[in-house]
Amino acid sequence: MGQHLRHSLDHYRKLFEGVASPSSSTRASSSPTITTIQYDVRDRGTAIESDLAAARREVDRLMTEIQALPDEALTRPVQAAFVLSAGGEQASLPSTLGRELGFCTHHAIHHHALIRVIASALNINAKLPSDFGLAPSTAHYQKSNAPIPPPTSSSSSSSP
Repeated sequence: MGQHLRHSLDHYRKLFEGVASPSSSTRASSSPTITTIQYDVRDRGTAIESDLAAARREVDRLMTEIQALPDEALTRPVQAAFVLSAGGEQASLPSTLGRELGFCTHHAIHHHALIRVIASALNINAKLPSDFGLAPSTAHYQKSNAPIPPPTSSSSSSSP
């Protein structure tokens, strides 16, 4: 379970490291600095996997960073780099900071679902919220028995 938590937190950490690191930026002569986020260059076997206090500190630190983001930062252009094969082939895709924050959140929810399944299989009686690991769209559907409506023009213009 700790590996799944560390893995999901790593994605947020890599997002913020990429945004903060001048070495991860590339500059064309007349364009603004574009940050490259390297999600697949992660530390493994860290204390977050086995030390609850370390995991809580990292969650708190990342929450502070997320909450400190101004709305206008969400439209900042970034590049998201991914390893596509065991041979090391990579792709770098244009994105925004807000879209990547959304990716990290959905990725974390996926791993929360795995944590829930593992805890259940091991008969760990964790007091998890009922929607822990449940995709927001699934929770919405279960509550309303209807698909999520498309965004309105006003909400899509303010969303990354």
